[in-house]
Amino acid sequence: MKKLFAILFFVVVTTNVFSQVNCQAYFTYNYNPASGTLELFNNSYNVDSTQINITSSFWTVQYGGASYTFTTLNPAFPLNGFTGTATVCLTINSLLCQSTWCDTINIGTNPTDTCTAAFTYQSDIAHNYTFTDQSSTTIGNINSWWWVITIANTGATIYSTNNYQNLNYQLPANETYNVCLTMGTDAGCTSNYCQTVYVQDSNNTNCQLSINAIVNHVSVIGGNDGSIDLTVTGGTPPYTFNWNTGATTEDVNNLYSGIYIVSISTVPACPAVTYTFQILEPYDSLNIIVDTLITNPIDTCFGFVVDSFYIASISVSGNLVTVEWVFVGGGLISTISVTYTYSIYGNQVVVLDVICGGKSVTTYMSYIYISQAMGVSETTANDQISLYPNPASDFININFGTQTKQTSTLKIFTNTGQQIVSKTIAPNTNHVEINVANLSTGFYFLQIDSGNGNVLVKKFIK
Repeated sequence: MKKLFAILFFVVVTTNVFSQVNCQAYFTYNYNPASGTLELFNNSYNVDSTQINITSSFWTVQYGGASYTFTTLNPAFPLNGFTGTATVCLTINSLLCQSTWCDTINIGTNPTDTCTAAFTYQSDIAHNYTFTDQSSTTIGNINSWWWVITIANTGATIYSTNNYQNLNYQLPANETYNVCLTMGTDAGCTSNYCQTVYVQDSNNTNCQLSINAIVNHVSVIGGNDGSIDLTVTGGTPPYTFNWNTGATTEDVNNLYSGIYIVSISTVPACPAVTYTFQILEPYDSLNIIVDTLITNPIDTCFGFVVDSFYIASISVSGNLVTVEWVFVGGGLISTISVTYTYSIYGNQVVVLDVICGGKSVTTYMSYIYISQAMGVSETTANDQISLYPNPASDFININFGTQTKQTSTLKIFTNTGQQIVSKTIAPNTNHVEINVANLSTGFYFLQIDSGNGNVLVKKFIK
């Protein structure tokens, strides 16, 4: 379900439980690839389990840049070879109420079909920045680019343009900017990528730092798998880092949502430079909700009044995601594991209907993040890369066997798929040491992408 649905229900998230209504619009669908026909089935219901009496149905279907409407109960129509994402909304009227339900349908696509926005940048001493598109896709061809530059502290937009694959722009000095690229393909896949750019002015070139920050937000509400990965160049190494958490490392991990401030120093003659970052919860307005996941109602009785609930963990296998819901009340705890089918990566709303003894339905909702790395399995090919020590303590060493022949990317993911480390490995490298002292106990995946389609995955334990 697209962002419209998330907005409709965001008003009530603080109450933990939806206000019950008399009816709920809902539909299922069937796509017949042989005939290319999409069939929609009106499965709306009354929440009190009484028989629903639908007086009218109104469908809107958007795909391929066009919008269609239907008023029949269960419409079916040809898609004429369309491949991509369709957005479908159903509004019903009954004798008791009106209700709307929206969801996305992926036609001819699956979770392995993805597109990923990315870019790199460089600048000169006059702060002329060149942003170079590095986006990729496995579905269709990239045919659109949209660049937006905002001032980080105020959110004010200073530049916005589309259909330029690469961007050249001069940024005023002594300011922090968010630069974002949204790319799209002719198959309907879109992706967004942002970087924080810090423009520092100094008459002393030995003091001019360039900071690239990758901020990973927490994956579940209340989670602590956020991270900030810094890459510092320029100035006069070595660099000294002092975070408001007390950490003195370049990168920080296992972060809750909140504000994080780092002071970076170089040689004594250069003043320290301070940077501010924010780790967000999955439901924050800056994180676009890409879909809503539902399942059949769960018939269970807690035996206590639920005071609060949260998601303890998520795991992915193929196109299935299993969510562990935890309910708390009166000092008692009850856990329900629910499996949903997903078809797109990103921030998702998850909805759980609970029925006790066939009586009234109570609906709960929360947010999760599904990344492309979730469910990844360790490489089984006979590669030459080795990790040690495993289990790791403060550092983990990666031996490449032979020297790398080209620039590679090294990433570390948690077991829930949250990226916490990203490093560029230069050509002619045969050994890398990574600081993992701040990682919590658990297992992690290390991914090495050589950029030529050869991706290796290794698992290690902390």
